[in-house]
Amino acid sequence: MLLKILIYTTQNLLILLINMMILLVHLGDLHHVQIYSYFVYLLIHKYLIHHGF
Repeated sequence: MLLKILIYTTQNLLILLINMMILLVHLGDLHHVQIYSYFVYLLIHKYLIHHGF
């Protein structure tokens, strides 16, 4: 049950992050997109390692 909630929350967060990146790209703020995508990568990487996937 807890895992289902965790996966659902993670999916929603990823959708939100992707939408924000798309918005930044449309605004033409490529510098921030690079920083942001690196931050997202670190976050996902840490999360996956922490949960042992």
